[in-house]
Amino acid sequence: MSHEAIAGLSEFRIPREFNNLFDFQKAAVQLAARHVTRRGGVLVGDVVGLGKTLVGTALAKILQEDCFLETLIICPKNLVSMWQEYVDNYRLYAKVMSMSNVQNQLPELRRYRVILIDESHNLRNRDGKRYRAIVEYIGANESKCILLSATPYNKAYLDLSSQLRLFVSEDQDLGFRPEALINELGGGSLGELEFIRKHQCSVKSLAAFEKSEHTDDWRELMKRYMVRRTVKTLTFTSYF
Repeated sequence: MSHEAIAGLSEFRIPREFNNLFDFQKAAVQLAARHVTRRGGVLVGDVVGLGKTLVGTALAKILQEDCFLETLIICPKNLVSMWQEYVDNYRLYAKVMSMSNVQNQLPELRRYRVILIDESHNLRNRDGKRYRAIVEYIGANESKCILLSATPYNKAYLDLSSQLRLFVSEDQDLGFRPEALINELGGGSLGELEFIRKHQCSVKSLAAFEKSEHTDDWRELMKRYMVRRTVKTLTFTSYF
């Protein structure tokens, strides 16, 4: 495990109601909690069958108990009743909203400091009205994000950054840069200057990573924002 994963395991306590979680699920909750509290959001990308719904619920419960935050759950219409059951069963201070209602309801909705979005891979179109409504709500309320998706990556790396852009602004300083792309442009300060000349954006921004087609760059980016395990390994692994 990485240093960050180990830190997450020691920093957050699993709520009592979730003591029946498997160890790998508890580890996912604790690492995801670290991502959310340090970076404002997390993408839980476990494959189907590993309990993303429980992980997301437990994570929201930690933020409720430790940070006194309420959660807005946005999900496809066919999952609304399931999520309401989880809210009731685990005594979560939360409102469940269908994805189809966000355009009408979000502009007038009171402030929720945590937004949980199930099936977040549906939000790949940055020009879509639903996408814009959610981004505007998150920005206006400074909400932390929990994104759940078994298929966060479809055909392009931009599928990932579109989801991250829900809570990471284009020019936010990430504290690290796409090193493989910088090396391709000459490496070191020379490569950085060439990147800035060519793309006119900060080299340590999400926009910079969107200019890279190198898997290593995207792997490093998603290490900071995604928790993903597979049935085969049940370990923290890269999506790629």
